[in-house]
Amino acid sequence: MCGSVKVSDYQAIKQLMIKRGMPVNFARELETGEKLFPYFKPLVAGYINDDGRADSAMMNWGWRRDWDEKRRLFNSRRVSKKGQPIWHSPVWGDAIRERRCVIPINAFYEWDQNQPKGKRDRYRIVVQEAAYTLGGIYEISQDGEMFLSVCTTEPNEVMAKVHHRMPVIIDKNESEAWLKSKNIQDIEEIMQAKSDNYIVMTKENPINQQQIGQTKNLF
Repeated sequence: MCGSVKVSDYQAIKQLMIKRGMPVNFARELETGEKLFPYFKPLVAGYINDDGRADSAMMNWGWRRDWDEKRRLFNSRRVSKKGQPIWHSPVWGDAIRERRCVIPINAFYEWDQNQPKGKRDRYRIVVQEAAYTLGGIYEISQDGEMFLSVCTTEPNEVMAKVHHRMPVIIDKNESEAWLKSKNIQDIEEIMQAKSDNYIVMTKENPINQQQIGQTKNLF
């Protein structure tokens, strides 16, 4: 899935956005070093604005609906539990077709779903570069506030050890298509899990850190 992310290396994220052709319209204060959780603080996201140009903005992580009392709309699924593709979803369908974004981060975190709640190990997931992007979708409220949801897909073998979903990772060769393509097949291909050697998953244990997987240079 994507339980939390870390945005701590401002310079790495700035350079990543520049390489992707995105303006850097966000504050230096982003370099806080803290883990960010859904519905807590906004994230930087790159997107295509109404003028058809690459842009960036701070977006609140998690969509808001009156019926979503448990606040579960922070991650969208490529295929729902009931087998419904995201394209047919009444919540996510319009956004995945028309409003996709990229979310630059330094790491994301996941808890081991196989363990009992309250006793789950947490894992940190990174790639070789200091910053990388997740795929997301967004919406804009009537008063102009922007909200994003991280897109998730079936896990690769590394992530499957701890969770049944993982976030969509967008590499440099996929960024433009993810933001602009109208071809469903193009987007479906991008939403497939990256291969096992794209990521390193490290158990957060200060005494004996365990690494799972290897890295591949995405950028």
